[in-house]
Amino acid sequence: MHKKMIALFFNGLIISSWTNAQDLFDLKINDTVTGQISLGKKNLPLPPGNWTVAVRFDSNGTHTYSSDQSITIPIANALLAKVTPSGQISGLIRFIANEKDWPGATNWSDDPCSYAKTKTSYFHTRFNSSFNFPECLVIRPVINFAQTTGYFGDLRNWANQNHADLPPVMIYSDYERFTSQGFIKASVWFNPELAGFKRDNEQMLAQNSWNVDKIDETKKLYLIKIQDWSSNFAAQIRESSKGNPASLPALP
Repeated sequence: MHKKMIALFFNGLIISSWTNAQDLFDLKINDTVTGQISLGKKNLPLPPGNWTVAVRFDSNGTHTYSSDQSITIPIANALLAKVTPSGQISGLIRFIANEKDWPGATNWSDDPCSYAKTKTSYFHTRFNSSFNFPECLVIRPVINFAQTTGYFGDLRNWANQNHADLPPVMIYSDYERFTSQGFIKASVWFNPELAGFKRDNEQMLAQNSWNVDKIDETKKLYLIKIQDWSSNFAAQIRESSKGNPASLPALP
């Protein structure tokens, strides 16, 4: 794919910006992408604005045939951040997916809508999916999720290095879809402070004002907007898997 790169200076960091879709497997830390990311023949939609790669790595899945022969399926994992001019992280978006088809995928037997994943959720749906090919959207609060080592520790380190403020509470929307060609996990984190809500530094979810049992009517209205946005996001991901162009509105 032909790409035109423009050097940008943003928030104290020189970053690479691509004017058309860059492949998910080609992304590198501090690349900035606008509009969409390609994945083979698919185009994965991004909300409006510049999204900068904060965490990036590849892994491998394995398919074993009945003959005991096996093949490796590369899996890309990229988390991108949108940062305001004042240095606030307004949102995060992550894609985890395979590019080439996963042969013989007829029974995934995963449960992305399990009780463990939904017990603290505001909303979840299976979209009438089957056990063999599950599909799920879950929306729930996450608290201080980057105060760890490993993957989200890398996010925290990136934010610190780039003087970007990572809020203690974000609203997490997680969409997973398994098909005969493979799977995609598309996750979005929303910063409620950008919608005018006061920062809550309470580290125990049971006591935090974003606990599902404590949210007030104003928060409920905001969460309805996130639910509507996330349902549209899931629909756009489905369309992108068919090769159809996709676009998203701004984060609520």
